[in-house]
Amino acid sequence: MDLHMILRRYDISPVLVKAREASLSEKEAMRWERDLNKENPDAWIALLLTLLPNLRRLEIQFPDRSTYVPQVILRAAAGQFSMPVLQHLEEVLVSAAFAPYGLVTSLMLPFFGLPALRSVFTDALFDGESGVAIGSSPVKHLSIGDCGGGLRSLSNLIKNCPKLESYRHGFFPFNVWPPPGMDHPIYPALLQARHTLKTLWLDIELVSELEEPIFPSFAEFTILQFLHAPHRLLGQFYRSGIHAQAPVPDLTRILPPSLKELHITKIHGAGAINVVAQSLINYIQSKGVHMTDIVVFTTPVPVELAMPPSVSDMELLLRLADLCRRLRISFAKCDPRDPRTLKKGWRFEKPFPDKDKRMR
Repeated sequence: MDLHMILRRYDISPVLVKAREASLSEKEAMRWERDLNKENPDAWIALLLTLLPNLRRLEIQFPDRSTYVPQVILRAAAGQFSMPVLQHLEEVLVSAAFAPYGLVTSLMLPFFGLPALRSVFTDALFDGESGVAIGSSPVKHLSIGDCGGGLRSLSNLIKNCPKLESYRHGFFPFNVWPPPGMDHPIYPALLQARHTLKTLWLDIELVSELEEPIFPSFAEFTILQFLHAPHRLLGQFYRSGIHAQAPVPDLTRILPPSLKELHITKIHGAGAINVVAQSLINYIQSKGVHMTDIVVFTTPVPVELAMPPSVSDMELLLRLADLCRRLRISFAKCDPRDPRTLKKGWRFEKPFPDKDKRMR
């Protein structure tokens, strides 16, 4: 049953009273009452947000041409309501579905100003957010899924989250990442949180060759405990391709001593897994390394480029597994072609269904 059918059955005068109570002026009250009577979903959703003082979790897709909802969020963040509107909201999921990306970004960023907010999940961070000032935010957990735009201003966003403990970023480009002119801004942006981040999950697809490391080192992340990243994001591993002949990178220079769990993903080919295995063996034999979990995730390569694993490759993996077992480190080698090998919770956590299944 649609909104029109519902409103024809009920007297909405009590609702209009609530809208008037939430308005800052007579002019605003009259406009809100008019749009409620016109069955404007934006006006109705915005009013609903003012009537849920104990709301702690919110999933939202902004209505088309939304003005009321972002106005309520901005006013709640500024403490302009006489009642506790969104003052207890701890977790928000914002979808970019059915809205221009730049616009929805400017609509969702005001959430960061809410006093109790701790977790933000969104696929709505795109170029267009640079003009939105959010001030210092209490957000501790930020998850950005299926988007790569907006990175030019990612530094400003992270700078305004001084308590950030967990950051997840999923990005699957159609052609090249980083885009031309992007200048790898994700690394300097995250460096601002190097003394607070405990979890860093980078599910980024690299489809172009790299001329320099995007993440030169994670060693500056002083309390980082969990790292999930493609192997070519790990410092000098950026040289390690399908036919890698590069020197074995020193993980003690790349990873922080605080690290407990390491996922190395998107390892292409036997040559690359050989380099990763030897590097891990050297690393966990180093003094001061106290790992609990290591997972390596291989990625199939085209048949014409694939090389069968050599005896030495298999020996390295067996040595690595045996070393982990003796040191009581949980070790797994995962293959996407065999779902039985996938560790529970491995996939990037998408807060929204596929686009063709979203609400219409």
